[in-house]
Amino acid sequence: GVGQERARNELCNMGKQAQVSLELPVNTTTGVVEPGMLIGLDGWRGLVTGVSIDARLTDTEISASQSVDVRRHYL
Repeated sequence: GVGQERARNELCNMGKQAQVSLELPVNTTTGVVEPGMLIGLDGWRGLVTGVSIDARLTDTEISASQSVDVRRHYL
C-alpha cells in the first residue's frame, strides 16, 4: 500500500548501502520473494531488486531455490 511505498522511498535515500546476493529456498516459510519487497534478515533490512528461481526435478522430488538481489541498508 501507500505506507509500504513511502517506506521503500525513505530506505532508498538513507545512508550507507550495499548490493547483496542471497540464495534462499522456495518453501512454505520463505515463499517466493518478489522485486520491490522490503525484507529483513539477521538485523538488517533491504529492498529486493531482482529474483531468479531455479527448480530441479529428480526421480523422487522437486526442489526450488531463488537467487535474490537486495539493496542492503545499514541502519
